[in-house]
Amino acid sequence: MGLEPPSKRRPRSRRLRFKRSSSTKSSTDSDEEPRPTPRLPPPRTRSRTSHTNSQPHYEFGPSINGYRFVSTDPGQKPFQDVNFHRHINGYSAELPDVPQKDDPYKSRDNKYQRYLNQWKDIDLEAQFPPVPVDGGEVSFQSVASFIPKDQLKAERVRWHPDRILSRVSESRKSILSELVTRTFQVINQVYEESLQ
Repeated sequence: MGLEPPSKRRPRSRRLRFKRSSSTKSSTDSDEEPRPTPRLPPPRTRSRTSHTNSQPHYEFGPSINGYRFVSTDPGQKPFQDVNFHRHINGYSAELPDVPQKDDPYKSRDNKYQRYLNQWKDIDLEAQFPPVPVDGGEVSFQSVASFIPKDQLKAERVRWHPDRILSRVSESRKSILSELVTRTFQVINQVYEESLQ
């Protein structure tokens, strides 16, 4: 028959072959003019003198971590009112003292800390408990601005009426109950508002 042994068969070509359709015309047969190939602009080269006003630069001041200050003024001096100190790793600058504004949050923390210190050694039989406000009456606004947000839960526990009134005698409970209950209600309201 027509079968050859496998060793004598020719290997199949792995190249793809495309058939030319009869409808395509060759480039010589077309009536259109050939399209010109697009010309690309030459690549830009970056010149070292790209600045029109190239002035020399001068270094001044001490070397800090291997770097110095740079200026176009040859007579430039290091910053005024700055004392440079030599250290093992180079220079450090000691800046002049600038008056700082009082930080309202820092002063609030100081007032709150004083309030906490008053609670440490209080005798509820002889004294009224310190209220968590910066002067004035106990209100939502005054308590919310006085107690830091992360301390609201602790203050809620501290001012719970059962906790405070259990530490005093029966005659003292009638005097403290209104103050303690009102303060606890306001702190509880501020705490619940902070959770939303």
